[in-house]
Amino acid sequence: MRHRTFSPLRLVGRSIKCSNPLINRHQSTVENLPVNDSQTNKLPSNDSLTYRPWLFWLTVVVTLMCLLMITAGGMVTSMDAGDSVPDWPLSYGSLMPKMVGNVFWEHGHRLVGMALGLATIVMALTFARSEPRKWVRKLGYLALIAVCLQGLLGGFRVKLVSSPWVQEKIFTDPTGADVEKFRVVVAMVHTTLAQCVLCLFAVIALVTSRHWIYATMGNFCRACGYDLRGATVRNDGSDPPCPECGLSGTHSLVPKAIAKVPKLALVTAITVVIQLLLGALRRHTDGTIILHAVGAFVVAVHVIALSRKILVHCSQCRMMVRLAVVLLAALAIQLGLGLGSWLLTSAAIESGGAPNIIGSTEWASALISAHVAIGAIMLAGCVLLIVEGRRVAKGSNGGPTIPAGAIPGSVVTA
Repeated sequence: MRHRTFSPLRLVGRSIKCSNPLINRHQSTVENLPVNDSQTNKLPSNDSLTYRPWLFWLTVVVTLMCLLMITAGGMVTSMDAGDSVPDWPLSYGSLMPKMVGNVFWEHGHRLVGMALGLATIVMALTFARSEPRKWVRKLGYLALIAVCLQGLLGGFRVKLVSSPWVQEKIFTDPTGADVEKFRVVVAMVHTTLAQCVLCLFAVIALVTSRHWIYATMGNFCRACGYDLRGATVRNDGSDPPCPECGLSGTHSLVPKAIAKVPKLALVTAITVVIQLLLGALRRHTDGTIILHAVGAFVVAVHVIALSRKILVHCSQCRMMVRLAVVLLAALAIQLGLGLGSWLLTSAAIESGGAPNIIGSTEWASALISAHVAIGAIMLAGCVLLIVEGRRVAKGSNGGPTIPAGAIPGSVVTA
């Protein structure tokens, strides 16, 4: 058994600590100094804001599956395979019919939708168990409801054409023209809802990403997400400048320029939605191509203006810059795909008829479906800029926040 040896110095130290208030104040100040978390290389123990890589990549996979579903739906429309399977939810009374002809495209689209539904259920259940933010969990539940509604809407579109019972319930005197007009409306709503679901999944992926988690914590730069743990703070308690982007908690950003980004992104998103509706009208009917071409010009002007605003006034915000670059690249690709789609359907456009595809049907349909998918990506990019822009604008208008683990003292310079 180990005995503790008596030391007079301990007693003297205790007596000094108890009798000298200046020493006690100095000791308490030293003990209360924040610990430099960068030395321990550990994230702050904040359960409500913890980056979970597996959860983020789950949302990314679900988002890509939704994009695949939109592409598959575009193939169904381009191949004119929407009415190749008359029953729903089964296909010719089977879960897996013979994948021949247009049945391959229609039933393949249904299989992708079923896989997306299962993945969304897994994501929602995972959020209910592992996501501490209530509003993010609500987004997951909303995504599940939207996917289910999208599936029901697709099934309703099938029944609307193939089921006399459904037609009698909707129309008092159903005729072929009435059913066709209503079918086009349902198909356009079905297409637009798919784009909205993709935007919702993209937002969920953004708010579960490392950038969002870090940028909304006091330990990281709100503009670029750079790790500020262990950084020194000004003597007046204000934010230290970020060594990565040079900003001080986004307070160096121009408030008016930042506030305009979400508004301009919202206007751009509205123009993209209108353009998607005009494209769907052209694909499902013999609508004129002039309106779609004018809409493309308007969208291009808004996308260029939005990207210029970000690249000039918000160049330090890395996520917004990346989204702006993606928008510009998608715009260039979209214009090329639109020109290719016009060349493939030029004969039908000139005659004022339905947009029948010329040449190799599969490859031409793939080109037109890619045109639809890139349009959905552009809409998702605008929505992400709205969300990210509002976050940065909110941070730039807020008060200074000292990062946890920061050391009071001199100013850090980049």
